Amino acid sequence: MNGLRQTLVSALTSSLLGLLGGLGLLAPVAAQDMVIHQVQPGDTLIGMSEQLLESPLQWPVVARLNAVTNPRRLQPGKLLRIPVALLKGQARQATVLYVRGQVLRALQATSGGASADGPGRPVNIGDQLDEGEVLSVGPDSYASLRLHDGSQVHVQAGTQMALDKLRKVSESGRSSTSLGLRRGRVDTQVTPQRGGSRFDVRTPLAVAGVRGTRFGVTVDADGALALSDVVEGQVAVQSLGRRSALAPVSAGQGVVVRRSSGVPVVRPLLPAADVSALPALWHRMPRTAAWPSVAGARAYRVQIAEDESLTRVLLSQEVDSPAVVVDDLPEGEHVLSIRAIDPDGLVGREAVRRVRVKTQPVPPLAQSPGPDQVLPAGPVALSCTEVPGAVAYRWQWQRGDRAWPEPGAPAPQGVQEHMAAGPCAWTLDATEPGRYRWRVATQRRLTDGTVDEGPFGDEARFVTVVRPQAPVPVIEVGEQIRVHWQGAPGTRFDIELSPDPAFTREVQTRSVSTPEVQWPMPSWCSPYYVRLRSVSPEGIASAFSPPRLLHGDPGVCSGDGQPVVTGHGARVGRGRP
Repeated sequence: MNGLRQTLVSALTSSLLGLLGGLGLLAPVAAQDMVIHQVQPGDTLIGMSEQLLESPLQWPVVARLNAVTNPRRLQPGKLLRIPVALLKGQARQATVLYVRGQVLRALQATSGGASADGPGRPVNIGDQLDEGEVLSVGPDSYASLRLHDGSQVHVQAGTQMALDKLRKVSESGRSSTSLGLRRGRVDTQVTPQRGGSRFDVRTPLAVAGVRGTRFGVTVDADGALALSDVVEGQVAVQSLGRRSALAPVSAGQGVVVRRSSGVPVVRPLLPAADVSALPALWHRMPRTAAWPSVAGARAYRVQIAEDESLTRVLLSQEVDSPAVVVDDLPEGEHVLSIRAIDPDGLVGREAVRRVRVKTQPVPPLAQSPGPDQVLPAGPVALSCTEVPGAVAYRWQWQRGDRAWPEPGAPAPQGVQEHMAAGPCAWTLDATEPGRYRWRVATQRRLTDGTVDEGPFGDEARFVTVVRPQAPVPVIEVGEQIRVHWQGAPGTRFDIELSPDPAFTREVQTRSVSTPEVQWPMPSWCSPYYVRLRSVSPEGIASAFSPPRLLHGDPGVCSGDGQPVVTGHGARVGRGRP
């Protein structure tokens, strides 16, 4: 009876081996790629396969290799050879390298739709994530993970991703990694995988598998569209709906899978944007970065990170036009990445520009002259606010409208410089009339004794004009005092009349726009003086002309200096001398 049972089991095993081989479920086996497992009391081949193998259905391979005729009865102590390619491997963890904003972790959803540990717990830098956990990244948020094989996964805003499988077979060094992208986008940097390893990103529509490359995968909000773009290497994409053949996608290409068709469509990515004209040194914030548009782009993805691999992303935005406003960045070196997005949402080739942010020490603020103030040509006193810790100030000025040099570049012809320690003040010789522009940078001394210069502040402007000449008056004395002179159109004139040649008391003042003025006859009981000046259309006044003594009919004056008049109001006098 036992012999018959053994014969039946052997026959059944051989038939099953043939069937599985015909279906392609038997992995090729290399004699040198084995591990040895010692059978323990109570072991069965099927039970052992469920414990050790990636797919328990592969137990016939082990049976064939070890001439096992009865998979339910194994001799304790027997040494079994097992292909390492079939081993399940040990679960590994993913390390959180960087987090910005709201990032939550939760266990895989249960059959009822809720996660096993509630809505999720916050994720922090340094956390270890387990196989089976789900990562949810909120709006304007970001997370970077490092997997056990050194690969990196950058999870973008609005993304939900499951760590479906994080496995490593210690005996062979092979890995098996599978990420489930439910919505949003992930960018991966996959380290070269050993033969037999697998790394894939699965979406509701397709799966993208690689052995070592940089690629991104996107799933739209309702799961109707899946896209993958390849930066380096090659990706194999297969639609899940129709089980189509693998579509190879090379660097510079992308693939689009629509739920309506289920067919992967491979096409070239949009070209990289031209970022060569973007300044490499950013010396003030906020900052607008603009670049030429890319033909066919509906939007652009802009990221600024602290590192080349875009692990620590400080800014990540999608903008409709080829420009982005950067509100703030810390001091130091940064990497700017710009990628055009086509109408389907496929992300194009990457353009990278290294930029350095240098905003310290802060520049002083201009105080005087006031904005666009008009001054007489000659020495002009410039002043600005003091900056704590400053050891000197560097001034740049020019007469005209030349462009200021870029930070770090030498001053071009026409732009003058002046260096001065001490207070933020300097007198500029602005004898030549014209429009002047000036700006100032702060210098401080670092702890190692070197001098560190910050960026220049906003430019200040003033205008110098030639001071007008004082008019030469012509005076006529009669019943009225009439003063007239030569004057240019648009000029205003100030006239002063006083019995004091120093014009410190009893000053009568008039301002006219024509070169003539008349005054009522003064009392002539004391001498009177007149002087005048020109005021240009810009508000620049000339010096007053020398005082001129007026000569008129003195009449008779009382002891208190008042004129003596008749009962009819006429002055008593003997006429003009």
